Amino acid sequence: MKVNRRTLLRLIAPPLLLPAVTFRTGAAEPSDALFIVVDGIGPTTPADHLLAFVAPFLETGIPIGLIAEMAAWSTPALADVLGQILAEAPDRVEPVLALPGLERLPRYFQRRGTSDAIQQMRGAADASGRSPLPSPMTIVTEASPPANFDALRCLGIRNVLTLGTSQAVSSTGCAERTVCLRGGTQMTVAEVADPAAWIGSALAAPGWMLIALSLAGIETLPEPEVRSRAARISAAIGRDLGAGRRF
Repeated sequence: MKVNRRTLLRLIAPPLLLPAVTFRTGAAEPSDALFIVVDGIGPTTPADHLLAFVAPFLETGIPIGLIAEMAAWSTPALADVLGQILAEAPDRVEPVLALPGLERLPRYFQRRGTSDAIQQMRGAADASGRSPLPSPMTIVTEASPPANFDALRCLGIRNVLTLGTSQAVSSTGCAERTVCLRGGTQMTVAEVADPAAWIGSALAAPGWMLIALSLAGIETLPEPEVRSRAARISAAIGRDLGAGRRF
């Protein structure tokens, strides 16, 4: 199905698409969506680096999705930081489940695999003694059209992301009860010394945009540099949103 803006907002507004920046008075209503996700979070990601990277986005009020490998939830220090971020900022951070290969499974096993992943995430959070985590509404997996993940709706899953297929972002070719977003562009944060310029170039193109900020290799940077790069990225995104071109 082809999803228009109003339908998409109704489906996935809380919390991934909450307004991030106040638009200037009298500005035209923005017509293009911007999605920001942080991926490359695995068992070797330093917990303090993850916290340092996410902090500027929380401070500037830019909503993000966190894509953590399921193995990351089995790493106590990392699971504790993930739980802390999600519990303290449920209106700004959404957990996104990484479930590779889900498309190839029958519906029953799609539902079972997703349910097991949700329970693993919640179990890790419960072990830390924090508040209950927000229930995930989004997964990331392969989803070549036509795709059908409607069996996951009963678990609260409304959105399916397929990253890296093309820079253009589309929402067609999915079944009736889920929204499949395909496409986007990725920055490996550890490899980009001037992330603000990279963001500015990526956002120069019109249309919907999904930016995946990969933390692969982030352990090679000192923690202050991680935070500095995140601050420059969030400031560049904030300027684009503040200009009223995207929501």
